[in-house]
Amino acid sequence: EAGTAAGVLRDAIRAVEASETAEDAIVAAVMAGGDTDTCGAVAGALAGARWGLASLPKRWLERCSKAEEAVELGRRLLQLRARAANRRLAGESDEVRPQRRPSYRDGSDAR
Repeated sequence: EAGTAAGVLRDAIRAVEASETAEDAIVAAVMAGGDTDTCGAVAGALAGARWGLASLPKRWLERCSKAEEAVELGRRLLQLRARAANRRLAGESDEVRPQRRPSYRDGSDAR
């Protein structure tokens, strides 16, 4: 199972469950070995969900050139999920399509 998606998810969950902070969880996931970049990214997503964006070290966010874009994409994903949940509660299909195609700072789109 090592090196598989299931293995990475298992290791990331373990790191988050065993840690007291987002930073500790991400560092533990990376230091565990194996597919360190993927496991660190998954642990970061889980840690962000558990402790919130404010729990991530500011020194890390300052080095991330696309931090603001990532936060905006996260907000848009949450909006899509909320729309899908509302549709499901109304007895409709929960399939929701984005209202507009994402675009990037350089003016290109996701095509």
